Amino acid sequence: MQETKEKQLIRADVFKTWQQMNDRSSVERRLQNRLFRSYEWKQSHTVAITISTTLEWDTEEIIRRAWKEGKRVAIPKCFPVTKEMCFYHYESGDTLLPLWKDMLEPISNAESFINKSDIDLIIVPGIAFDKSGYRIGYGGGYYDRYLQSFRGKSISIAAGFQLYSSIPVQPHDIPVDIIITDVCKLYQPIHKKTWEGNTSYIEDKE
Repeated sequence: MQETKEKQLIRADVFKTWQQMNDRSSVERRLQNRLFRSYEWKQSHTVAITISTTLEWDTEEIIRRAWKEGKRVAIPKCFPVTKEMCFYHYESGDTLLPLWKDMLEPISNAESFINKSDIDLIIVPGIAFDKSGYRIGYGGGYYDRYLQSFRGKSISIAAGFQLYSSIPVQPHDIPVDIIITDVCKLYQPIHKKTWEGNTSYIEDKE
């Protein structure tokens, strides 16, 4: 399918740029600092976030900052059979296992499970984005399904090379509320939770 090929080409293009970056750490710091200064971060009490892999922006510093500020951190576990994703309370020293696509995931148990309604802010990973908040992820569709009934704020962080004028979008894709970049913060204050091709962002240069 042509759309799949286009997504693959975009993924390959972004990964190539990531691998060739000489200033990755400085871009990473700018992204993190913009996130930490955001209203959404400051107002959050429970933050959902992944444990990053090699070709992603590092989330370790974000997690440490959340703990330092007294926030509760939740990390995801994917269930490939049901295609569901759940979040679990994560604390320093907790055991993690490399499972879906070698992503480090928690050991699931009822005591550490966090309800979707208790999450204030979810930091959504992605490879490429358009300015309507749609994203190309890692191909599992877990976040699109999770965001369908999520009522908190969703944020992604992305460098300029990850932003595209348009990307392939399907009816089940869910845009994030805010994209924070190394040069500006892109808002989408109002959007429908299903794609109708009529969403648009406003830019805040801060």
